[in-house]
Amino acid sequence: MSRPPRPAFPGATYHITARGNNGERIFGDDADRYAYLVQLAKALRTMDVRLFAYALMSNHVHLALQTTQPNVSAMVRWLHTRHARQFNRRHGRINHLFGERFHSKVITDDLYLLELEIFSQDLRRSRKAYARFIRDELTRLTVTARIVPASQN
Repeated sequence: MSRPPRPAFPGATYHITARGNNGERIFGDDADRYAYLVQLAKALRTMDVRLFAYALMSNHVHLALQTTQPNVSAMVRWLHTRHARQFNRRHGRINHLFGERFHSKVITDDLYLLELEIFSQDLRRSRKAYARFIRDELTRLTVTARIVPASQN
């Protein structure tokens, strides 16, 4: 039985989650997180997507984003394919990095979006290594670049 199509329409805001295959890590260290953010910034600029919040955990990721086109699947596929290739090459791995297809929930409630932003900030603050990572100058520049849609560059 085929899966129902993912809701996709211009201006949609999504909560995206993706988990490692069999609960495995998708970020081994801060270098992996940095590489993911660099690719995320490229994807956001290329596909004109706005990012509201993110949380990079060791075995999963949360993204809150808004599309201008119905292209959320293409963006996440592009991002996760590149991250998996980089991660596998760097760590001498083969096969799938991510488990099942990513989960997406359309956000229709501003309060849900605000709670998701607070949640992602709390997660980042609670992790010592992640806090060191965010303080890095180049990372801050990448994070700043990620929230500006291509149409505003």
